[in-house]
Amino acid sequence: TNTIDPADLTMTTKTDSSVTWVKKNTEVNVDKTVNNTTGTTANIGDTLQYSVSIDPIPHYSGNYPKLEVKDVLSAGLTYKEDLKVTIGQTSLKNGTDYTTSYDSTERTITVNFVVGGNYTLNSYAGQEVIISYTAEVNNQALLNGGENSNEVTLDYTRDSTVAGDDDSDEDKTHTYTFDIDGQ
Repeated sequence: TNTIDPADLTMTTKTDSSVTWVKKNTEVNVDKTVNNTTGTTANIGDTLQYSVSIDPIPHYSGNYPKLEVKDVLSAGLTYKEDLKVTIGQTSLKNGTDYTTSYDSTERTITVNFVVGGNYTLNSYAGQEVIISYTAEVNNQALLNGGENSNEVTLDYTRDSTVAGDDDSDEDKTHTYTFDIDGQ
């Protein structure tokens, strides 16, 4: 009989996966900037560049995942409806990789990364996604020291059917508008 000495056996483990798995207890962060900072000054008629980042992008394998951004604009801003979503140099496609809507009454932009019940960002897990758009300062902006703040909220979970499993993060920007001849 042939016997194999266990000392002669070698085991090699190989991992080809580049996917970063983000556990439920790993915090997903949202960060919002205006003109590359959290606060700025502007005049009525100026166009401001907003960016919202989600970092890191989580990996979800649950049946009912949720990764949704709600960005509420102040009454002093007019949304230009030019939203773009990128990951590195890759531009994502509206309707395929995400859906977006704008409620003009509530002044809320919603970006949802679950399309047709499927979470779309697993292949980008661990990276950063950037949502960018512009808005024009309008005549409803608070002037001379009044703060025009804008708040973004990220709601996320791997399975939205599990009570208490949802989590969220939020951030805010501040824009100040001054009138030289104002009171």
